[in-house]
Amino acid sequence: MKLNLKVKISIILVIIVCVVVGVILGLKHKSRKDSRKSRVVSMERVDIKDTVPASATITPLNMVEVVPTINGRIDKIMVQEGDSVRVGQLLAKMSSTNRAALMDAAMSKGPEEIKEIEQMYPQTPISSPVSGAIVAVNVVEGQTISSVSAFVISDKLIVKAQVDETDIGKIKVETPAEVRVDAFSDTVFTAKVKTIAYQSEVVNDINIYYIKLFLDASQDLSRLKSGMSADVDFILDERKHVKALPTWAVSGESETKVELMDIQGNPITVELGKSNGDYVEVVSDIDESTQFRVKDFSFEKRKRKSSFMSRP
Repeated sequence: MKLNLKVKISIILVIIVCVVVGVILGLKHKSRKDSRKSRVVSMERVDIKDTVPASATITPLNMVEVVPTINGRIDKIMVQEGDSVRVGQLLAKMSSTNRAALMDAAMSKGPEEIKEIEQMYPQTPISSPVSGAIVAVNVVEGQTISSVSAFVISDKLIVKAQVDETDIGKIKVETPAEVRVDAFSDTVFTAKVKTIAYQSEVVNDINIYYIKLFLDASQDLSRLKSGMSADVDFILDERKHVKALPTWAVSGESETKVELMDIQGNPITVELGKSNGDYVEVVSDIDESTQFRVKDFSFEKRKRKSSFMSRP
């Protein structure tokens, strides 16, 4: 009887030990598994901008067509497309219809007759009415013209952006912006909103408003050309060198509060501010050296992908 009791007690003790060992091993396994699913993240100092993106085009503010005041023949062209010109600068010389006819007749007679006609009937100059850039040269030397636009001049290049009606209320005159053109994607041009259209236009079944932006004249704008495609970021708010956490670390939350665990396992309420897509501002007065243990969403993403691909 005593032997049986000892055997029973021994069996119970063995079972208890097995259970305890199993629990300890299970906790260790869970701890290792959880550690693989979490990451330690620290706050960083970054610049965060609240922006409204829009597509745009580089275009002249005004286009001036230069039409000669007389009919006749173009003798000499002094400029070409892309040249910068100032008001009053000589663009070309031309002969009136009568002068052209007299010059043609004199050329068959000799140099003295040509010189005489040149003295009696001087050429008519074509001058630039504005300062700007030559957008188009519509004539060639020797061409006879009549009320034709010989040159097209743009006074200055601007940015013309298309903004959806859902965003138009966020943008005001003088709102700063950053402009990038496809041809020079590594260069950022600064600009400010000059005018906002009062009347919308329907583009692809969407109501859009045209916004004109003036580029900062202190920049090198010589590379920009009329018709270039551009991307504009209207800067609504800009916060420099603020504490921030990666967006993935707070599940993409923005302008709200989340509860995170520090590396000691203590819960900390973190108030969040603006986000730039990659980072979210930390508004709470939390020591910058604080580290958080957060869920590794990239691990979960890989796990789901692996599980999906393993299906037959």
